[in-house]
Amino acid sequence: MRFARPLPGAVAAPRPRRFKAASRNRSQSPIIRAARLFSGVMLFMLLLGRPGFADMPHAVKDGEPPVSDRYDRVLFGSAELAEVSIFGGSGFKHSLSGNIEAPGPIAMLMTNLGATRERWEAPDGFTAHVPRMTQITRIYFGRQENTALGFMTLAAGLEIRRAQALGDDALPRWQPPRTGAALIAELWREAPLRAHAPQSGQSWSNRPFLTHATIMAGSAGPSLWARVATGPALTQKVFAGPEASVYLEPDYRELRLGAHVTGFAIGPLTLRLAGGIVMPQGGRSDVYIGLQGHILR
Repeated sequence: MRFARPLPGAVAAPRPRRFKAASRNRSQSPIIRAARLFSGVMLFMLLLGRPGFADMPHAVKDGEPPVSDRYDRVLFGSAELAEVSIFGGSGFKHSLSGNIEAPGPIAMLMTNLGATRERWEAPDGFTAHVPRMTQITRIYFGRQENTALGFMTLAAGLEIRRAQALGDDALPRWQPPRTGAALIAELWREAPLRAHAPQSGQSWSNRPFLTHATIMAGSAGPSLWARVATGPALTQKVFAGPEASVYLEPDYRELRLGAHVTGFAIGPLTLRLAGGIVMPQGGRSDVYIGLQGHILR
């Protein structure tokens, strides 16, 4: 099994809290739209599984140190799109010991900006669709370790949350920022399904199987976000399979079910593509698609 390269770009996006999001009439149900999205993702998986497409090795000359010995940080970004919302995030993870892929102390910075199109209703019955924004910044200090379960990161720090509220005139206005504690725990595990799988043949049990779990909590909201993604290796570095996530706030809950392709590379950039159905509490189900990427520096 190769040394696991964690993907710290899994960041929880801010969600709408107090205003009901507006959505236009759709001629197709979310299930049909999600089925088409899954078909496209599966086709993308097949293309990625072709030999040579995703496993282009980085050339290393004789006498040079391994790639992991030359990088002490990873830069990451993400974007997510649904019918009534769009979210983006960026940040970095820095190894305080000088090797981002080795156990040791780490520091992380993440910032997210989200916009939701929400329905505002005046006392006289007039309605309007207004965009509202939320920004969350988190700073962490912690440690990453190569444990028996897999490559694990555990860190704590500070969360700063700023959100807009719709006034009586339907104009969004920034509210005073709120601060609180923040916690992140992440597990990246690659291991065959069978501990003693036969070495011969092309059985799926011989291939590495990915388990990627992330939990993020903050008290400024307060909020809790958790995601689990799993699936077998299509190639040496590319994994694909189902994913599920949940987002919780005191007055809002959201469940997501979808599929992902993780680990395909375009030059030095490693990407993750995901899509599926989002099911908010008390709202209409929708389709989401997300893209994450990271690069070692």
